[in-house]
Amino acid sequence: MLRRSMLHAIMIALLGHAETVAQGTFDPRVLRVTQDAHIFTDKNGDPDAGFMVKAIVQNRGTKARIVVSATLSCSEGEWTRRRTILLDTEETDEVRFGFPEPTIGAEDVKSIVRVSQ
Repeated sequence: MLRRSMLHAIMIALLGHAETVAQGTFDPRVLRVTQDAHIFTDKNGDPDAGFMVKAIVQNRGTKARIVVSATLSCSEGEWTRRRTILLDTEETDEVRFGFPEPTIGAEDVKSIVRVSQ
């Protein structure tokens, strides 16, 4: 019986600690977004024009996994990419997303980057 209660106390202590970590402040920010024409290489090794979206992301909260998603839209369609990054408190990182689908002649090219848990 003593053994079971000790195990129960250890589990509560560990779970309580996990809740404390999970309740930390989640505060990622997208500081800057740029998009540029970019030349990719297709699976055959041939050049393929498209766009590169770059985002500067900063974590102002506690260390966290951050889902960064970028959407590129233009006259030829809309595409979304997602990437999960791990950032410490006050850490900043550049996240890049390649979009080879549109052509260099695409019009009204816009990009947006969002962050979430």
